[in-house]
Amino acid sequence: MGWLSLFMAIPPGFASPIWPSAGVALAVILMHGSRYLGGVFLGSLAINLYSSLKGGIPEDVLLPVVLAGSIASGAALQAFAGAWLIRRQVGFPNALEGIRSILIVLLLGGPVGCLVNSLIGSSALAVAGMLEGSSWAQNWFTWWVGDSLGVAIFAPIGLLLLSPKEVVRFGRKTALTLAQMAMFALLVVGLSYLKKSENERLELEFSNNARAVGFQVERAAQSHVGVLTAIDSFINSGEDLTKESFERFAGAQLQWQTGVRALSWNPLVRGRDRETFERSVREEGVVDFGVKDRAKSGELVPAGNREKYFPVTYAVSASGGNAPVGFDIYSNASRREVLREAEGLGMAMAIGRVRLVQSKASNGMLLYHPVFLRAEGENFGGYASELVGYVSGIFRLDEFLGAALEEAEERSMDLELRAVDASGEKEFLFDSRGRERGDAPENVRSDVSLEKALPVSIGGSRWELVVRESGALKRQNMSVRIWTVLTGACIIMALLGVLFFSLSGQSAIVQRTVDLRTAELAAKTKEAERLALAAEASNIAKSRFLATMSHEIRTPMNGIMGALNLLEQVEDVDRHSLVSMGRRSADNLLHLIDEILDLSKIEAGKLSLEEIRFSLPELVLEVCQLHLPNARSKGVEFQYHIREEAELECLGDPYRLRQVLSNIIANAVKFTNRGAIEVDATSVCKADESRVVVIEIRDTGIGIGQDQLEGLFESFEQADSSITRKYGGSGLGLTISKKLIEEMGGTITVDSQLDSGSRFVVTIPQPNAFVMGKRTVGRDDRRAAESSEPLNLQILLAEDIETNRDVTTMMLESMFRARVDAVSDGAQALKALAEKQYDLVLMDCMMPTMSGYEATSKIREGEAGVSNRDIPIVALTADAMASARKRCEEVGMSDYLAKPLQPDALRAVLSKWKKFGISAT
Repeated sequence: MGWLSLFMAIPPGFASPIWPSAGVALAVILMHGSRYLGGVFLGSLAINLYSSLKGGIPEDVLLPVVLAGSIASGAALQAFAGAWLIRRQVGFPNALEGIRSILIVLLLGGPVGCLVNSLIGSSALAVAGMLEGSSWAQNWFTWWVGDSLGVAIFAPIGLLLLSPKEVVRFGRKTALTLAQMAMFALLVVGLSYLKKSENERLELEFSNNARAVGFQVERAAQSHVGVLTAIDSFINSGEDLTKESFERFAGAQLQWQTGVRALSWNPLVRGRDRETFERSVREEGVVDFGVKDRAKSGELVPAGNREKYFPVTYAVSASGGNAPVGFDIYSNASRREVLREAEGLGMAMAIGRVRLVQSKASNGMLLYHPVFLRAEGENFGGYASELVGYVSGIFRLDEFLGAALEEAEERSMDLELRAVDASGEKEFLFDSRGRERGDAPENVRSDVSLEKALPVSIGGSRWELVVRESGALKRQNMSVRIWTVLTGACIIMALLGVLFFSLSGQSAIVQRTVDLRTAELAAKTKEAERLALAAEASNIAKSRFLATMSHEIRTPMNGIMGALNLLEQVEDVDRHSLVSMGRRSADNLLHLIDEILDLSKIEAGKLSLEEIRFSLPELVLEVCQLHLPNARSKGVEFQYHIREEAELECLGDPYRLRQVLSNIIANAVKFTNRGAIEVDATSVCKADESRVVVIEIRDTGIGIGQDQLEGLFESFEQADSSITRKYGGSGLGLTISKKLIEEMGGTITVDSQLDSGSRFVVTIPQPNAFVMGKRTVGRDDRRAAESSEPLNLQILLAEDIETNRDVTTMMLESMFRARVDAVSDGAQALKALAEKQYDLVLMDCMMPTMSGYEATSKIREGEAGVSNRDIPIVALTADAMASARKRCEEVGMSDYLAKPLQPDALRAVLSKWKKFGISAT
């Protein structure tokens, strides 16, 4: 287990994302007790000593022993602490069948218990100086994660393998162990492949980075050689070469190119011309100038007689120091070989490594560039055979390599520069890790695995650039990628292990809970039977409702058809009575249809309520006065009380509230044959200053039995099916009323006893209600009867149904003395408007060819003439829903009438829009 942990270790801290030994140690202590803590200590000590000493025995051998002992003590203490915490919650041996016991082992033994050794081990490394303070938290975290995952994966397996067969069956033990081991084997194989692929990727990345650094060195070489080439061009330019002109031109080059420490001109002087040359230079102001050699003592002395000299004649220095003016660079044997090679190749040659006098702590190099006398107009690409001297430059290597060093540091690389002679021998020039000390490579520690040697040309000289990864790049990149993948895989493996243990444990739990499940199943069967009976009762109720609806629909239809047949076939008949009978039947049929539509909208969740201000006293008074005549005709006393605290202006839907109250009061009138009906309206002020409207309706009618109250507000229900036969009605009124009140946020309740009457209470919250001024209930609120004078309007009627067209035309002409032109679709309406002026248009919404919606849009756009763009257009539709009214408003219709048309509603609309007419005179 320890070897596996070390194999899975990931740089730079060489911590493992999973430490199987932590899980095995915990399982042993849990199953066999604290007597095995010594074995845990010795095992941890052995693996940590092996890890510390595998690279060789250090001089201070005591340090790794003490460090390994500290970590081993932490491992033993961690196993003991985890086992102690788990035993306080779960007894052992334990089959780990339940998810609770599994999670307790994983959580207390893992994230909680593993805090021990991660803290002890990381602190021991920090005290020993092997861990920087800034890295302590990261090392602790990786240690803690590795031990926690080791417990999560291997502790359950160890517990199963160590459990006796009577606690854990052999089959479950074998299956779970094989499954976990198979996943772990896949993890190890995957890690090996991942490490290999990461190494290949890093090697490729390193190679590309090394070439980029080498390119920077090549650019630096070309740039520095270019300085000497520029001076060559200046010398051959034909300008007088004097001390002043050279210093001016060369000084500009020093400022332009960093790393250049000194530049000099070393002309060829023949032995016969030496005295003349020395005299001419002294005349330029160079005092005591003479051609000199360097003695063994290092001092400059007059040169002996030779055939030719190359003395330092003109020189400039970046540091402002004195150059060795007069020194014959040809006098040094080693440099003489380089100078001859430069002359033969016709290009600059380098000498390195040299110690710079101006910067004693830095290495430098010398470049000698041969200058040939070129014919006039000859390019620099060719040179004549006559050598006239050398331009020399002294360069500081660390500045020469400045750009390359920056890029290498950015990419976590080290650089070493070597000179290569013709025989292949290499001379050390520079190393970035010891560049301030000038150390040779053998004195510089190298513990990296990636290295690449690149050839570099410095003029005609061959150098070699060695690029090495510093270790941080590889370790950081590999650490992030592999840690992410491997830790994620370990977490998934731990979760799968929990899943496997949980699923396998369920089989044993299921067997023990069969009896309980059987009892529950029996109870559920009884509940299902009850629901089935309820469903059957609901179906019966629906069937009864359909039969009731059939009866309720056919009853008014019979009245309508009978009246029409008598009017058609019998001449001597009371026509007024028949019309009244047909009208009552039609009203009943319309009321029934409205109830069915309301219920369908409520059930579909499409019912929308208005939110407008209205007077509560006026609404209650209006409903009571509506039903007062029917109550008095039966000899029933009808009383209503609107208390002072109910003098409110409310916010809500007055139409729907009126519908609810009318429904309840109508039932009270219907089912009360003697006694009285009372309506009491009041309001209660709550603590938050909002109010609750309370309306109570009491009667002394037939009442409702207690066994029938439960289903009173259910759809398709009546208290007694015989009520329908005796009193009529669909049984939908109370259902609709309850749902409407609930939509308003209120409640509706009932108390009743058979043969003793009923009491209905309606409550509606009113947060925005406010008290009205003093009101006299007995004042006359009734409006004066509308005038029956003729409206005298020119009306265009668009209606596709011939019957509706004829009936509406007759109503308009006979009741309102209107002049009517009728068309059957929207296109004809547009044509009629374009040909004739009208006061108003009655537009059916649903017509063939062109609907009323489309026709209205075209009229508003001016397609029927500009003068008709604002003509009043009243919608005629059988769709009484709010969405239909909204659509009419959107297309530009002026008003809205629902079919069937009622004379009073029709008169109100015509009177409203009469003021827009052109014929109203």
